[in-house]
Amino acid sequence: MKGVFRRVANGFVPAMPSAEQMLSRVPMGAEVMISVSRPRNPGQHRKFFVLLHLIFQNQEECQTETELRAKILVATGHCDTFPLNDGRIVAIPHSMSEESMPADDFEDFYEKAVEYIVNTIIPGLDKDLLEREVNDMIAFDPTKYGYTIR
Repeated sequence: MKGVFRRVANGFVPAMPSAEQMLSRVPMGAEVMISVSRPRNPGQHRKFFVLLHLIFQNQEECQTETELRAKILVATGHCDTFPLNDGRIVAIPHSMSEESMPADDFEDFYEKAVEYIVNTIIPGLDKDLLEREVNDMIAFDPTKYGYTIR
């Protein structure tokens, strides 16, 4: 069972009717295991894909945005690697779904992705200029989401 809860002074309260229903099935006084993760804001996901699209249009190495996304995921360590019998190493990019990459992990990934972009994909690209361009493209207010590039 999973639900969205809001943090209050001495615990958590259901933030949605589905979470309320879930909580009602737990007997009073029962002990439960809790795993806490911050749900990712859809604006963060959208911001990355605007960034991806912008960078794709300004590079020549990758043939598709999917290829560029996979390359960024692998370069930032969001992948599994394993050796083939011939000694080559294969990297399988991780999913970017909310389940696979909660908000805190996404913020870390985004920062690493921008660093990789300005240092490797388009060396010398000004990070602040890139951030302003992406924000302008989507009218994204970083302070609204508590999100900035460091």
